[in-house]
Amino acid sequence: MAGEDSELILAFRLAGYEIWYHPNLKFKHFITKARLTAEYAFRLNKERRISIFLLAPYHHHLRGIPANGFYYSIWVLKNYTIGVLTSCLKLLFGNRLTKAHARQHLGTLKYMFLNVQDYFLIRKQIATWVNRL
Repeated sequence: MAGEDSELILAFRLAGYEIWYHPNLKFKHFITKARLTAEYAFRLNKERRISIFLLAPYHHHLRGIPANGFYYSIWVLKNYTIGVLTSCLKLLFGNRLTKAHARQHLGTLKYMFLNVQDYFLIRKQIATWVNRL
């Protein structure tokens, strides 16, 4: 799964810590040859899309967005309507690669709607955790 580092940063923010950036900080990331393939990039993109869904409750809690179905629906529509339209056009007119990407994107949306209870479970867990701090 992708996004573990982002989840850690969001957890620190929820705990009241400030996150800083310093331009002199350097990080060297070693990448194996297996991670330089199209298959890996395709899988990572899928995991990144799912992690956006799983990290949304953290962002929404930090912004004070209420945890209810109305706001969740608005968030999905606002953030994914253009993507759905683009994916449909790619399915109709795209080449093999763009069609595969479109199917992946639509699959992620299906995951989001079928697993909406996960969003609210994470929101509840975050609220419980923050209240204990």
